[in-house]
Amino acid sequence: RIPMLVMGDWLDEAFRTRLGAYWTMEQEALGNEFMRILAMIPSVGSPFHCGENTLRDLAAFSKVGGTIPKTLITSTKPELQSFLDETPNGVVCKKLNYSFHVGTASGYFGQYTEVVDAKALEKLPDGFGLTLCQERIPKFVELRIYVLLDQLFAMAIFSQSNERTRTDFRHEQTRMRTAPFQLPENIARLIRSFMKEIGTNTGSIDMILTPSNEYIFLEI
Repeated sequence: RIPMLVMGDWLDEAFRTRLGAYWTMEQEALGNEFMRILAMIPSVGSPFHCGENTLRDLAAFSKVGGTIPKTLITSTKPELQSFLDETPNGVVCKKLNYSFHVGTASGYFGQYTEVVDAKALEKLPDGFGLTLCQERIPKFVELRIYVLLDQLFAMAIFSQSNERTRTDFRHEQTRMRTAPFQLPENIARLIRSFMKEIGTNTGSIDMILTPSNEYIFLEI
């Protein structure tokens, strides 16, 4: 027997909460099957890697033998202080995944990578929202590498000649010098291994080439 729903059932909070959770699970099951079928169709890109996932990608690049920055996710000032003490080149804070940008009547608000030094740390409260922090990597140039199947197209970004672009080149992109860049074969192989690890065949990778000729992965 299926009971008949009455108005009182719809007003019951526990019933509506459980029904909402059930509906969400049904939608997820349908979405997962749709994605599984999409993945069987040869394509450029992957339905499972349509957005950024910084933590997963850092772990994947490290797993295939690449170098990543020392990374901390924290919400407390003492932890951030300890991290700062352990990183002689300093610390930057940045987005975890997606950047926040919005224009308002009073101006444009954008989220950029910023340096966290002792002065900035002093202004922070003891507790704050979860924040991604990384060691500050010395830069010779920044690299943007577009991957299309097995082909790699790399560009050097000369961001270090301008104070405004040294930490985040997005502050003033139109005035920066860029040039084609030839990746060493060992780095090209590493990138191809990384793309297989995360299960996609296209994307734009950001890396740093340090003055000591190290290639450090940031994100895709």
